[in-house]
Amino acid sequence: RLIRDATTDVWALGGHAYIGSFNEPCGTGENYIAGVGEVELVEDIEQPGIAIFDVHDKNKPAYVGNLPSVQVSRTNDVKVAEMSSGTILVHSNEACGGGKGGFEVYDVTDPTSPVHLASVQIDELNPISDVLFGGITDVGVHNAWLFSQGDRDYVSVVAETAFDTFQTYEITDSTDPTLVSAWGAEEIFDPGVGDLTDPSDPEQFNRALEAALWLLDGPGSSQNRFLHDITYNREGTNAYLSNWDAVWSCST
Repeated sequence: RLIRDATTDVWALGGHAYIGSFNEPCGTGENYIAGVGEVELVEDIEQPGIAIFDVHDKNKPAYVGNLPSVQVSRTNDVKVAEMSSGTILVHSNEACGGGKGGFEVYDVTDPTSPVHLASVQIDELNPISDVLFGGITDVGVHNAWLFSQGDRDYVSVVAETAFDTFQTYEITDSTDPTLVSAWGAEEIFDPGVGDLTDPSDPEQFNRALEAALWLLDGPGSSQNRFLHDITYNREGTNAYLSNWDAVWSCST
């Protein structure tokens, strides 16, 4: 059995299924290696992390092991896709005891011998929203989506920042993810507000403040307009975003 009350996501590819977890216990960091290299799986299904199953025989799934969790971080979301550099897995990190946020990148071409390729930490990008929200550093990632355009590979993530919650990284070189774009629902309220960068300018600061208050004042039960999840079309040209009480949006 899996961690009780903690299974949050499942993704299957190539005869293997990958399962995310969220609740207690928090990430232990057991077998986690920060740098690039082969990683030893955790052989305890009760441990946090990404549980891997061999599902070639759909009637008899076989437990393979757990991809290690980052210490005091949760592995909420997991995506796996065939990309130019191999079978790539990305899982989110959300701090649950002072751990780091962001996401991890693995090569799982051989799911029994995963290779850790990169670890990405995400901070608040906009200087004004950073001031407004008290300096957000090392923020969590809640969801992710892998896609390709031609010979280039990307991952888009739901960053738990204030502004710029929809962030996309190029991972064609999977060992060196590079931020290529960022967008947030604040642009619906005030187009261009995310481009303002001077917190000492009263006009810029007040515009950003109004946008931040709008993000925190949704009309529904969640009472916010932050991004929750994303998905793409098959071609990787349209992204669909659910922003809680901002309803939904589409980006090309």
